[in-house]
Amino acid sequence: MTFKQASFRPAEVSKGKLFYNYQDVPMRITDREGISVFTRDESGEIFHTYSTYARGIDMVNSTYQFLDLAPKGRAETRSLRRTGFATTTPTRPGKRGRAKVQAAPAENRADIAMSGLIRSPAAGSSLFGESLRLTVAASILFLVAVAATFFFCRSMSGDMPMSSAGTMSMIWMRMPGWSWSASAAWFLLMWLAMMVAMMLPSALPMLSRFHPARAAALAACGYFVVWLGAGLLVYGAGVAWSLAAMRWSTVSRAAPTLTGAMLVLAGAAQLSGWKSAGLARCRERGRCGGPEGGGGVSTGLREGIRQGLYCVACSAGPMLVLLAVGLMNPLAMTVVAVLISFEKLVANPRPVTVASGFLILLAGTTLILRALV
Repeated sequence: MTFKQASFRPAEVSKGKLFYNYQDVPMRITDREGISVFTRDESGEIFHTYSTYARGIDMVNSTYQFLDLAPKGRAETRSLRRTGFATTTPTRPGKRGRAKVQAAPAENRADIAMSGLIRSPAAGSSLFGESLRLTVAASILFLVAVAATFFFCRSMSGDMPMSSAGTMSMIWMRMPGWSWSASAAWFLLMWLAMMVAMMLPSALPMLSRFHPARAAALAACGYFVVWLGAGLLVYGAGVAWSLAAMRWSTVSRAAPTLTGAMLVLAGAAQLSGWKSAGLARCRERGRCGGPEGGGGVSTGLREGIRQGLYCVACSAGPMLVLLAVGLMNPLAMTVVAVLISFEKLVANPRPVTVASGFLILLAGTTLILRALV
């Protein structure tokens, strides 16, 4: 008998597939449920006698047995047909008759017998409606954010000559007649639109795990509030750099070297174990680790903030690239957004992070060498 644990290291999770429940399955979280039984004979030799995973452990949680008797069951958001559990097909309105129970795959029938789980048609219809509304709302928000981002790219584009050779982007400059607080607010509005356009597609799987809809809205607010805080730090650093570069020629002359150093740092971050561990936690919260059954309004904001912190940490490398090559560059925004989405959503993100890390390192090293020659 093949035996495997139910807890995994982040480096193992980053591979995308792990051996769990006697088969290779997509896995993006570090811990799953499981029970194993062992016995030791008189000589002290230990034998593994029994293991069960997933639905097989429901027998030790009596709460599940009561929930399975309720009309909405456990109100789970995932498709029971996809997980192999029995589902019901509702009869048409106005006709009498019992709902037809469709058979599940043979390998899952033992689990079905223990859980007794049959999804309520009304619950499934309600959750489908919420998911559809969330998708439509997210699509509209995404399109508005993309349009706003292009508007800001056009209105805030332009460079100012520095005290030595080179130019400085106007986004770090105070607008004529504006206070610094007004300029910061304008920058943060631009940053928020840009983050929604870049991050919402990869964050949608996480948001879809919340119901009712207002819980998903609160999770989205918490998620983007974290990104807004990151934008405030970026603006402060950018203003400090621009003022120093405009005042001292030595700083402005060092701009190409510092840009290359930022790329080298970003590439090193992509190749680090810290990146793999952070990405595993980010994918855990975004794909599989969200609150089972939707979480509810009370946890929406908290979980959104937590997911935002994970996302900012594991996206630091690509965002450094964006800052280095030009924050208002639409092509750079698109490439970075696609890279972040691939890292979060593909089954095995490691080849993507490694390839991008080496390319970024190469670009940064080349830029530094050209500046020093």
